[in-house]
Amino acid sequence: MKRAIAIADQAALATLKLLAAVNMLFLISLIFAIAFVSSKARAETPACTGSNMLAALERDDPAAMASIRAEAAKVPNGKGLLWKIEKDGRVSFLFGTMHMTDERVTSLTAPARKAFDASTTVVIET
Repeated sequence: MKRAIAIADQAALATLKLLAAVNMLFLISLIFAIAFVSSKARAETPACTGSNMLAALERDDPAAMASIRAEAAKVPNGKGLLWKIEKDGRVSFLFGTMHMTDERVTSLTAPARKAFDASTTVVIET
């Protein structure tokens, strides 16, 4: 009987040591996570500022730019951002944008504002 109690005591001691080690690992992980999360975020200025290829083409090859503009003008509704879709008496609008901070995209035109205000549901891709 004494031997069984001694084995149980050793097992309990080993279990307590294991629990203490797990708790220490958790504490160290928590301290590391808090230190990592509380560090300042660094928003760095992008190194690439880009270049306006259309302006360069206009300057370097005006004939090619005129040809591109003529071709683009042939696209049906090529300047449209607001599209109206109708089927079975139901009307939907699709407002297409490009992902940039161009005011032509971020400011709603009068027809787009009217469609937006009249909508019962608006779905936005973000």
